[in-house]
Parts: sequence; structure tokens; C-alpha cells
Amino acid sequence: MKKHIIRFLIILLIIITYVLIVGFLIEPYKFKTNEMKITKANIDKWNGFKIVHLSDIHYLKTLNNDMLNKVIKEVNLINPDIVILSGDLLNKDISYTNDDLKFLEETLKTIKTKLGKYIIKGDNDTIEEWNSLVTNSDFIDITNTYEYLFKDDNMPILISNKMDEEYKIDTCFKIFVIHKADDIENMDYKYYDLILAGHSLGGINIPLIGRVNLPMGSKKYSYGVYELDNTTLIVSNGLGTNETKFRFMNTPSINFYRIVK
Repeated sequence: MKKHIIRFLIILLIIITYVLIVGFLIEPYKFKTNEMKITKANIDKWNGFKIVHLSDIHYLKTLNNDMLNKVIKEVNLINPDIVILSGDLLNKDISYTNDDLKFLEETLKTIKTKLGKYIIKGDNDTIEEWNSLVTNSDFIDITNTYEYLFKDDNMPILISNKMDEEYKIDTCFKIFVIHKADDIENMDYKYYDLILAGHSLGGINIPLIGRVNLPMGSKKYSYGVYELDNTTLIVSNGLGTNETKFRFMNTPSINFYRIVK
């Protein structure tokens, strides 16, 4: 009987050790690219439109300068039409130096797109230098506002972070960018074709149990793709970590969407 108990405890110790090593030392420091095809009948002449969706970088929490350079190299290989960053570029627990912010600014500036780079604030993006950082890295801040994306004589695409807005220009495709996905419960999300969110970091993925340790604002919509009538909601699991430098079965990711008819 004692041998069985000892064997069980040894196996349990091995499992716990494995989870801790992977969760703290390996998985937070790598990333993958998730490519998805999104079919929308009204995309019209924008057929094949490419979006790279980044989220929750939490710069310098776990994602260091070397990893950031690798992420941006991957983004540029995709050659996207636009890049969207759905909040928490920074981490409020980090005291950034001028050199840190300068490196981040110059590195983000090397992201290449055909038509533009868009960003919104997350709950960690609280430093005074936010506006200058975003502007100097050639991003357009659409927090609480919206932009139209024009190409040739095609009907434009709407990119928005403003709820309950009366839009005056007819558009062929409407994108809403939000940090906390659960906040769509307070908006008329059916108006949009695509909603992009972050914040959840995907939680901790436990086999046979599911995702746990999800933050407020990501309890209902926490990870992956949700089809809500004619609206597609995609929640990124992000690239960094927030309060705990731990990920398990939840690899940091770049999301790459190809919008087709």
C-alpha cells in the first residue's frame, strides 16, 4: 500500500514540476501565429483584406526587447493591410525609463502595413507618455473614436472604439475594437461585422476543466472565436502576461485574419 502511495506522490511531483517549468519558464517566452479566414459577403472589393491583431503586450513584464523584435519581424512577413492593437501595450506595474520607451517607440515604428496601424488603450495603458509614444510609433489612437479606411474608389471600412455612434458614411465592412470583450453586452454589437478584443490573456488552460483565472471583463467571452448572429467576435489571448508571469497550454499569439467573400 505504501509503495502505491509513494509512486502516486512521485508521479504527482513530476506533473507539478512539469507544469511549473512550462508555465513559468517556457510558454510565456514564445509565441505563435494563428491564421484565420473570415467569410463576409459584404466585403466587396476589399476581398482578401489582411488584418494582424495584436493584444496585451504588457511590455517588459515577460515580453522583452528580443521577443518584441521577433514579433514585429513575423508581422512584417505577413505584409498586412492593417495592424490593430487592442489594448495593454504597457503594464502599470512597470516603471519605464526613457530608454525603454524610446526603444518601444522605435521598434513599433518598424511595423509595416499597406494602409495603417490602429490602437486603443487598455486598463494598463496609464502613463503620461502614452499619446506621444503612440504618435511617434505611427499608430492611430482610436480610443473612444473611429476612423474610416479608404482604398481607391471602394466603399470604406469603418474601424471604431466608440459605442452608440451615428455614422454618416456608408461602409462595406465595420470593425469594432474593444479591450474587454464582455463590454459588448452594453452595446449594439450586431451593427458590426467583426469585433476584436483582448484582456483575458486566455486564462490558464487546464485539461478536462477548461480555462480558469479569467479577469473581470472576460468571463463570458474569454478566448477564441464567437459567432453572434452576423457578427464575429474574436478574443486574442495576447502576447504578454500581466499579474503573474505564467501561461500553461495557452501560447502567446499573433492573430492574422484574411477577410474573404
